[in-house]
Amino acid sequence: MKLLLCQMDSVPGNKEKNLNKMKKMIERNPGDIHIFPELNISGYLLKDQVVKVAEAVDGPSLRKVMALAKKHSSYIVCGMPIREEDTNVRNAALLITPEMEVFPYFKTYIPNFLPFEEMFYFKPHAERQEVIQTEFGKVGLLVCYDIFFPEVCLNYAKRGVNFLFCISASPSLSRPLFETLIPARAVESTAFFAYVNAVGSEERLTFWGGSEVRGPRGNRMAKAPYFEEVVTEVEVDLSELRVARAMRPVLRDRRVFREE
Repeated sequence: MKLLLCQMDSVPGNKEKNLNKMKKMIERNPGDIHIFPELNISGYLLKDQVVKVAEAVDGPSLRKVMALAKKHSSYIVCGMPIREEDTNVRNAALLITPEMEVFPYFKTYIPNFLPFEEMFYFKPHAERQEVIQTEFGKVGLLVCYDIFFPEVCLNYAKRGVNFLFCISASPSLSRPLFETLIPARAVESTAFFAYVNAVGSEERLTFWGGSEVRGPRGNRMAKAPYFEEVVTEVEVDLSELRVARAMRPVLRDRRVFREE
């Protein structure tokens, strides 16, 4: 199967322009799964605009992505603010299937420390997240800061995921931390881990890109350049999962310790 890491520079608040850029990236780079960064449809630094820009899961922006998924027979993972019935706005990763089904994941851990102010605009999600069944295997989604909390990936791993897709809008100051955590999450989950980061600048933040895929033994399978809008292709051999899990059965051997 072919994964496409779509490292994108989004314009805050301009959903039409961002959707058109997505369309061109997908058309020029055919594959099985296209993965875009965190909040790529809306842009990251929306601040008070977020309420206006947010849509329902069946809103006009995602209907356009659904049409792209169907036309190109591709799964698409993307990000935008989602408004729920209770008017809460969530920072969402969404997986859209070629059959035009939409599976949302809502960011669990919301950063609220310099330079991040997401807690002012987004509600965190505390419920168990859904494992998504695709023709290539089970998928778990996470968003940016979620990667710092191993229980997110381990919860997915215990339910047999084959792939973990983390979409991100990480600025340059965070790069060393993310590049440390990405292979760790792959190894401890014994799953393919794809990390797709934004590029470009929004006010005081510069996003570093550097999207990558790690195999279930932590091996680097693909690495996108830093600070460049680009689509990076990687071929995935699903048989690697069986070998990795036999050679290093960390999930089988995992123990849970009681707290005192």
